[in-house]
Amino acid sequence: MRPRIITIIILFITIHISCSTGKGTFNDFYQQNKYKEGVITFEIPSFFFHYLLRRTNVDNETGNQLLHKIKGIQVYISERATRDEILSFERILDTSLYSELMVMRDGPSLISFKIREGHQGIEEILFSATGEKGLFILSVKGRFSREDVKTLIDQINLEDVFTLSI
Repeated sequence: MRPRIITIIILFITIHISCSTGKGTFNDFYQQNKYKEGVITFEIPSFFFHYLLRRTNVDNETGNQLLHKIKGIQVYISERATRDEILSFERILDTSLYSELMVMRDGPSLISFKIREGHQGIEEILFSATGEKGLFILSVKGRFSREDVKTLIDQINLEDVFTLSI
């Protein structure tokens, strides 16, 4: 009886280890790396955007609608990112969860836009920029439509992004 129980436990552990891929969302990477030396992280909760909307006059109706849909933002900046750190970010993202919308390369800089969809639309927009000097990741969480994502990307001035010292 005892050898059978040990065999079952070993089989269960083996199955569990082989099924867990170590992949996940940006939040997993964020939580694992936010206290590393040389890394700057911060989060902006949704109430901040609602406060801004009450205090300012947003003339752009589309911008106003987008701000209402944001549930929170996480920012990760590593000014001295090693190649291993960049690879760790790329490896941890579960490719079955994220769809790549756009990838641009300018010399050593690589900029990508990804989305993570859920049952009620797009739940996360992930913008990342990597280069020789660092890693910048912006995660915008909320409930967005594809049109919202297109509007957001259209509003980003890519010339300014490429001139960042990443």
